[in-house]
Parts: sequence; structure tokens; C-alpha cells
Amino acid sequence: MFHRPVTTACCSALVLAVTLVCLAVLASGARPAEALRRSATVAALVQAVTADQSELRQTLNELTGEVPATVGGVQYTFLTRYCRGAAGRLRGRGGVARRAAESRTAMRNAEQYVYEHLRADGLDAVHYQDYSARVSGRNVIGELRGATRPKEIVVIGAHLDDKPSTSRAPGADDNGASCAALLWMAKHFAGHRFARTIHFVFFGGEEAGHLGSNAYAVAARRAGEELVAVLNADQYARSNAGTDVVALHTRPLAGPWAAQQDLWIARQYLAAASAYGISELKPQLVSLGTTWSDHQSFWAQGYGATSLIEDQPFDNPNYHTTADTVAHMTWPYYVHATQGLVATAAHLAYMGDMLPSSRIYVSGLAIRGVTTSAGRGARATVRVRDVSFTTVLGATVRGRFTGASSHRVSGLTNASGEVQLRSPTRARGGVWTFTVTGVSKSGWVYAGALNSRTWVRLR
Repeated sequence: MFHRPVTTACCSALVLAVTLVCLAVLASGARPAEALRRSATVAALVQAVTADQSELRQTLNELTGEVPATVGGVQYTFLTRYCRGAAGRLRGRGGVARRAAESRTAMRNAEQYVYEHLRADGLDAVHYQDYSARVSGRNVIGELRGATRPKEIVVIGAHLDDKPSTSRAPGADDNGASCAALLWMAKHFAGHRFARTIHFVFFGGEEAGHLGSNAYAVAARRAGEELVAVLNADQYARSNAGTDVVALHTRPLAGPWAAQQDLWIARQYLAAASAYGISELKPQLVSLGTTWSDHQSFWAQGYGATSLIEDQPFDNPNYHTTADTVAHMTWPYYVHATQGLVATAAHLAYMGDMLPSSRIYVSGLAIRGVTTSAGRGARATVRVRDVSFTTVLGATVRGRFTGASSHRVSGLTNASGEVQLRSPTRARGGVWTFTVTGVSKSGWVYAGALNSRTWVRLR
């Protein structure tokens, strides 16, 4: 993780105090997710996490320098994965310059290590993405291309770099364990069919200020990519409170429309843990809008994203120290949380034939005033999604303005699932009310019962 948003003494208390409040708010005010249908294929993968613990442990031991790894056909021991851009003090002479050179070599080798593993796993595409001119670093991206909805992308991410800046930085909990889990998933998912495209993204420069994730999110937005779900795994391998609570961080319920997508992703994890009998795990929603990890980069670009993290992370005495080793992880807790991650990712990307029915609904509705030389009017913005929480292009939205003027309108949603509908203008102001009267798209069913709301008023 990058930084502490509040002091160590109050952070854990804040999380514990607010979690129950958030859960109550979510239960009363947010839309339940589409029911998760248990899949025998996903269940087998969940069980395989337990059966293949030796594979997870071997990868993690290699990433943290417990045993040598093979990179480019030769043996290499990862003493650190520190990103040198995290602190300018690594520039200098003598031992400082030597550590800077060591960190550059280590990060390049870590990137290559992940790249080679993904290539060996038979993914559809694997590539590097340069993330900063200031710091010579690269994200590593492995892609499994979707069969029926390839333009809808599910991002499963974890940061590869670690701390401290000393010569020894094992970074097991933060964040080698998440990287080992992603490599396991990429290998075991590669032989299966998914409706959506999956990107396994290993971000660089998280500890330097979310450099890698920011580069990825900005590039995705500029390219108009449809990131339907981003699930960020960061530091979830140690139970600091002695419980099996794992936290899913989202924006507050009252946040932007994209925040509803955060909540949908988080609920998929909750539903997956229940559906696949991961009874030891106690996932909880924490809707504080905390920005301490790579999910924040996606929020900044208007995407929905949720971050998976352990309970009370700042109570971990090994956080960002040389003691963040495999030996100090809570191994059963890590395995259970990884099982939840595997099941959630499989359902987010719709493995096999689990694609839900094509039902659409109004997921967002807003109104604002418009002033022109001709007078005053109102503009309503309607957003349409389907039950897989994907925005819907080309849906016809019909509505009616009443109050200051009476007028029927209709329009088609754009690639963001939005349509803006205008009222007539009047010389004087007044109260406008807009009501959605219908939504339709050929081959789809309008499920009005799922609507977030159907009318808004502007005074």
C-alpha cells in the first residue's frame, strides 16, 4: 500500500467503527446484486486453490527471495522489489547508488519473471506497458480474450513493487502474496472460456504514488475501453485482528454513479464467498472512499473499482519493513481470501455459460437547469445498465417533462449508457419534473423493478 490516510493509532478504530455503519446503509439503500448462480467449474477452481497451495507457496517464496527464481533462464534471488522512484534519496554515491542500481535490476527482473510466467501459461496476449518517464518502469499485462463480450474488460490487479528502500525488502504480504495469487489465476483460468475479456495487471510504482495503475487507467480512458469491473488485490495475507475478516473498499454510497459499480463488484465477492462455502472467511464492505491503493487511479478516471485488503492493515507490525516475510503471513486466511478472489473473478468475467439474462434498467437519473438566450429549461441525464452492471449502448429511453412545461422526449444511450434529454425553454423559470416512461432495446427486456428511480425534480 502507498500511504496511511490517517494516523496508525486511529486508522484501525476508524475502520472498525465505520464498517457496521456502512453495512447498515448499504443494506437499506443500495440495490442487491443479481443472484450468483453456483458453477461446478468455478467450484473446482476454488477447491484447486487449497489443493495447489504448494504452487502458491513456491511462487511467493521466489518473489520474496526465500528461494532463487528463474529469470531469463538463469537463477536470480529477489532481495527487493523496491521501485526506486518512491524516494529520490536513492540517488547518490557509494552504498546509496549501489542500492539504487540493485532496485532497478530487481524491478526489471520482477517484471520479466511475471512476463515469462504469463507467457508460459498460454494466455491470448502478454505485454509490457511503460508507466512513467520519470521512473523507468513497466506494468505487465496478461490477457484472456472474451468469447462473446470481448470489449467488456474485467481487470484483476495487484502491485508488484514493495518497500522498504533498504537492501532487503521481501514484501510478502505487501504485495507478493497478491501477485502470486494472480499468477495462479492466470495459469488456471487459461484453459477456460469467458464471455468477457480478463486483464491480469501487475502494476509497478504503486509505492511511488500509483504510477503504474494511473498509466493503465488513463490509457484505458483515452482509448475508450469499457472496464466493467476492476478488482484490486493489495495486502490481504495477514489477519492482524486474529479474525478472518477481509475488507472490500469502495466509495461512499452517495458518491458518483460509478460508485454503484464499486458496490456491485464488492457484493459479487460477498456472494461468491457464500455460494462456494468459504465459511471461514468474513468479507465486509467498507465504503469510506479510501484512496491508499491502485483502485484510486480507476476512480479518478470514472471507472468502478474495489480494493481487497486485510483487516486492520496498519496494525501489521511488519508493514513496509524487512520483516514482511512469508513466515509472518496468516496462511489459512490468505488461502481463503484467494479462493474468494478466484470465484469472484470467474463470475465477473462470466466463465462458461453463466452469462445472465439480458435485462436492462435505469441505474442513474439526474436533472439540471439550462439557461440560454431563449430562456430557461432543464436537462435530464439517464443511465441504463444490464443486470451484469454493464452500461448499455443503443437503448431507447422515453420520458416526459412536466411542471414548468409539458413535453415528451426520447433518445438513444451512448457508449457510456447515457442519454441527455432536453425540455423546451421558457422565458421564466419554474419547477421541472422529469419522469422515465420506458426503456427498450431489441432483444432485451426492460426490468423496471430494478430501476434506481424513475423521476427527478428541479426547482
